[in-house]
Amino acid sequence: MIIKQISKFSSRLSYFEINQICKLKNSFWNFGMISQKRWFKKNVKKNYIHNFVKKDKEIIAYTMLRNCKYIKNYKKHSYYLFDTLIVKKKYRGKGYADIIM
Repeated sequence: MIIKQISKFSSRLSYFEINQICKLKNSFWNFGMISQKRWFKKNVKKNYIHNFVKKDKEIIAYTMLRNCKYIKNYKKHSYYLFDTLIVKKKYRGKGYADIIM
């Protein structure tokens, strides 16, 4: 059993990883895989950061950071918006959320 914590930009995610993320999200928000993939394609930008914990080759915990910008006093600022924290049901309460955070 190999456990890894991985961070990647959206542009670096493989098709397989996107599929696993959508499947994990669908286990909590049951809208169907087609809807999950459509949402991912429409709303996730290339510079967002995806953090996940993999056990062997399976994604068991996931979070996303959105790179956002705002203007204050005519100056541009950027920040990361924390979005989506989900841990696969059978791995909850075992510290994987702590690893990913």
